[in-house]
Amino acid sequence: MSRTVAIVFAGLLCVVVGLAGCLDEPIGQVTYDGEQLVIEAQNDGAPSQAVLEIKVYRTEGLGQTEIFSKAEYVQFDAGANEFHVPVDLASGTYKAYIYLSTENGRRGSVIRDLSV
Repeated sequence: MSRTVAIVFAGLLCVVVGLAGCLDEPIGQVTYDGEQLVIEAQNDGAPSQAVLEIKVYRTEGLGQTEIFSKAEYVQFDAGANEFHVPVDLASGTYKAYIYLSTENGRRGSVIRDLSV
C-alpha cells in the first residue's frame, strides 16, 4: 500500500511541477542600454495602474550588494508594455529583482542576470 501511495504522490508532484512552467509570466525581457533598464511586460487583462518595483544588486564572488532600489506607479496598458527606469551601472555583473503589482495583487516577479 505505501509503495502505491509513493507512486501516486510522485506522479502528482510531476504534474504540479509541469504545470508550474505553464503559468503566464507578464514580465518579459529586461535589458540595460547604458543609461536605463528597459523592462518588457505583457498585460492580457484590462488596463490598470500598477506598481513597478526594481532592486538591482551588484554580484561579486559569492556575495551581492544592493546598489539601486525604486518603486513607482506605472500605467499597465493592455497588450505589450515597455518601462524605462534610469539607472547608472558600472561595468560588472548584476541581478535585477523586478516585481509588478496591481490592486489585485502581484502580477509577476522575476530575477534577471545583467552584464554591463
